[in-house]
Amino acid sequence: MITPLSDWVLVELDPFEEKRPDSIILVGNADAQKVRTATVRAVGLGKKVEDRRVPVGVEVGEKVAFLRWHLEHKNGKQMSAALAEFGENLGLIRVNDILFAYVAGEEVRVE
Repeated sequence: MITPLSDWVLVELDPFEEKRPDSIILVGNADAQKVRTATVRAVGLGKKVEDRRVPVGVEVGEKVAFLRWHLEHKNGKQMSAALAEFGENLGLIRVNDILFAYVAGEEVRVE
């Protein structure tokens, strides 16, 4: 099992579809295709600030949304390629890159 460090979050990416199965609706937003959703598979212990850990704030099993760019820039591509060796559709993102967390099946509207 992969254990992220610091404030990194290991996610299993949802299939990229035009219609999102979890009813995420981005109304009037041209950037809708730039948002990805995923399920949290593991979290780091949190970033260390002045001898204490700041909790990550998301839990294993939660659904999260973030901008696709965080997986597609240079470092994201390198990490995704390394994770591909595990045979799953995994990605590593920083907790600060997560836009929001939600419950699977719950309707979420961003207008």
